[in-house]
Amino acid sequence: MKGMLVFYPEKCSGCNVCSTVCSAYHLGVVNPDRSRIRVLRKEQENLDVVNVCVQCEEKFCIQACPFGALSVNPETGAIVVDHEKCTRCGLCIKACPYNGIILDPILNQITICDLCDGDPQCAKYCP
Repeated sequence: MKGMLVFYPEKCSGCNVCSTVCSAYHLGVVNPDRSRIRVLRKEQENLDVVNVCVQCEEKFCIQACPFGALSVNPETGAIVVDHEKCTRCGLCIKACPYNGIILDPILNQITICDLCDGDPQCAKYCP
């Protein structure tokens, strides 16, 4: 596996820098709700967790897509979406056990972490 993000919940402060940087990098707007990475607070456990594509070996999303809209970038190892083929049926979202796939509420497009073309901005700016 070429690239993947590793998350350490014990180090996460819940600051949302990762989701802010992600939305700014990909969309040119600061909007964590449209980010490819989501920080969630688990109050009962007093813990912040991140939902993001983990670039799993099984590629459940690719297997679930009946339209061939998902593939792996051979250079980065990240999953990429072909928006020409994608029908937004949501089967990839349902297939992902990591909750790492998002339907952008404005663009109405499936979005998945693409590792920022091999230079993940979330990891770069995480305090």
